[in-house]
Amino acid sequence: MAIDLTEAEIGSYFEALDALRESGEMNMFGAPRWLQDTYDLDRKSACSIFEAWTKSFQSKHGWTFEA
Repeated sequence: MAIDLTEAEIGSYFEALDALRESGEMNMFGAPRWLQDTYDLDRKSACSIFEAWTKSFQSKHGWTFEA
């Protein structure tokens, strides 16, 4: 991850992203912008958090995405 966050901060963002996904409120490709708006993050930070979350989600659920 390109930004310096504590485990608690990362956990907080991941929990929010999990809740957003479970709510079905939006397509998760919009999540980086949602992170920016909700947590006043810059684009790079929001994208880094989202990328880390997607990798952890894939690992947690055993999913892989192949092109």
